[in-house]
Amino acid sequence: MSVRCACGQKNPPEARYCLACGQLLGAKLPRETRFVSVVFFDLANSTEAFRQGLSPAYRRLREALEEAAGRARARGGFVHRFLGDGVLVFFGAPRSQGLEPWRALAAAWDMVRHSPFPARAGVASGEALWGPLGSGYAGEPTLLGPPVNLAERLSKLAAPGEVLTEATTLRLAPGAEGALLGSREVKGMGQVPVYRLVRLALDLPPHRRPLLQTLEARLLTERRLVVHGPAGSGKSFLLEVFRERRARGLPFPTVRLQRMGPEMPLRATLYRAVTEAFGAPEALLRNLPGDLAEALAYSLGLAPRPPWEKRALDEAILAAWREALMGLKTPLLLLLQDLHYPDRTLERFLERMPENLLVLAESRRPLFPARLGLEGLEAPPPPAPP
Repeated sequence: MSVRCACGQKNPPEARYCLACGQLLGAKLPRETRFVSVVFFDLANSTEAFRQGLSPAYRRLREALEEAAGRARARGGFVHRFLGDGVLVFFGAPRSQGLEPWRALAAAWDMVRHSPFPARAGVASGEALWGPLGSGYAGEPTLLGPPVNLAERLSKLAAPGEVLTEATTLRLAPGAEGALLGSREVKGMGQVPVYRLVRLALDLPPHRRPLLQTLEARLLTERRLVVHGPAGSGKSFLLEVFRERRARGLPFPTVRLQRMGPEMPLRATLYRAVTEAFGAPEALLRNLPGDLAEALAYSLGLAPRPPWEKRALDEAILAAWREALMGLKTPLLLLLQDLHYPDRTLERFLERMPENLLVLAESRRPLFPARLGLEGLEAPPPPAPP
């Protein structure tokens, strides 16, 4: 039975967090310290729009803010709140996807450049407390901490068309370049070095660039490869660059599965991946026999659970996916991100996967015999809960 969140979203029964808004489902809201990046987007001089009348101005401002929010979501941001003529976006809460500082800068860059009104944004990163302000059972969680306040202050310091940020965010976003504007007095924080974002590219540090060639060569010969290393060692960024630069040149499509864990059930992850790669799940279902089609539809969240014993259902799901993928006309690259604690059914599938499948995984553990290890921390690991 699905679980409906207060925001109206229906969620799979095993989901802990709402897939739409990120709120914890049916339990006391947690309180934890997280490393986050925060974007505060602001429409500059928006009061001038009201010269045309309240209703036309409201419509235009709403469309501009919704456009900005959509661009933030496309970069993996959590749109926490609309504040007057501004938007507050979190990266790293309620869920972390990796590359938070880079994603935040990319989102702010997109939001400002594509705004129909003059706009500006501030981006800041650091530790913040994610939790509720009320009793813990009602309301919604929020972020409290220096990066939230600093992002808002930087936005107010920016001129229309600018994205301002600080040193931590730039240091943790390879490919981003900023022009130092000097130290500015930030209310409540003293003098803070402020940078204007001038360039943003998805670029590896020089010492990591040879890994791209190694990764591609080994993947094509070994078919199943894991990029592993400690938190903050650059695994996510390496795979993101590979996906943007290399995977596009491979002669077969790529399916990406992201963030598999209690707050993102496997079936929700599978459904999103299938729709991105094939447009509609029917492309995989149409040639399967009845029982296998039913099992595959359930695994995608498209049908209720068949009345089968658990072991029989797991076997049917595995058989359905193997047959569906073997029926594809071209090989397929399966890109598995955040595979730190893989679902057991997925583990079994990878142990005996179809011949036309290549797998590239990211994990903190060396899951496969073919491994590409990354050592050394290049970003602070997520802090432990208090």
